[in-house]
Amino acid sequence: MFAVVPGSGLATGVKVAGAEALVVRQLAALLAENSLGAGADLGQRVARYRAVIELAFAERSVVPLPCGTIFRSRASVERWLELHHSPLQEALEFVAERAMMRVRVGVAGAPATEAAAASVDGRLWTALRGLKGDAIAAIPVVSGAEARAERAAVCAYLIDRDEIGAFEQRVASLTSAEPHLRVELSGPFPAYDFVQMDFGG
Repeated sequence: MFAVVPGSGLATGVKVAGAEALVVRQLAALLAENSLGAGADLGQRVARYRAVIELAFAERSVVPLPCGTIFRSRASVERWLELHHSPLQEALEFVAERAMMRVRVGVAGAPATEAAAASVDGRLWTALRGLKGDAIAAIPVVSGAEARAERAAVCAYLIDRDEIGAFEQRVASLTSAEPHLRVELSGPFPAYDFVQMDFGG
């Protein structure tokens, strides 16, 4: 199972982004047959997962499931959609007409002293915090330890789709204002970093 999308205008069995829709009330799951232990390597599975979600995202709201999510049967998917109908509907409403952008801020070279390193770390996160006011939500994608090791900080921002151009301009102005920093912008993407699902007992 790749994702949950709005069920409006869809019928069970219809293809969406190369996956089969299974519709339960106002929700639709995007599915593909899978044989346990079947051949595709991890890279191919991830590429297929992203292709389905991002093609669907071009046309509708998408709540991605974790890559590699497998249900025993279509009946299991139907039960799961019924059981979690309200939170899934709320998740779709939260991401509707919104997209995720990722911003990576880095510096070249290693700081000469610990004090200089701390100053660099502070500037990286200050630059990213300055973009939060332009977003619906923002979360760091890497931990502080990872950021220090890479001399880079990465945040994901959830943006209204009609504000993407303005956000891109804001990131460009950050690049101009902080010429010592390397600023990389990617997206728009589905809200991968803003949807979490717990399949534990």
